[in-house]
Amino acid sequence: MPESNPFSERLREPLNETTRRTRRNLLAAAVIGIVITKVGLVPSKISAFGIKFTQANQKSLLVLLSLIIIYFLIIFIVYVSSELVAWQIAFRSKELVQGARGQVFF
Repeated sequence: MPESNPFSERLREPLNETTRRTRRNLLAAAVIGIVITKVGLVPSKISAFGIKFTQANQKSLLVLLSLIIIYFLIIFIVYVSSELVAWQIAFRSKELVQGARGQVFF
């Protein structure tokens, strides 16, 4: 089995599937939040569900959307930091193993 190049290890996809899904959800929620706040598209009625929003309910909807964005942001930061630490540990352990074998990879 051929040994991997340390530079190709650094260039691999840094995020796993769960983190990419969380990033996608964060991006979607943030875009919806930006559109709602900048354009003023706060729904007053969702006819598919038969829901009508009063002024107080519209503010509650905005607070709920803000909490969703904060949740996805926190989860994304936790996942990314966890993957960064795991990536650094894996890369450093490969450097130590290759250094112990006397291989030079610069």
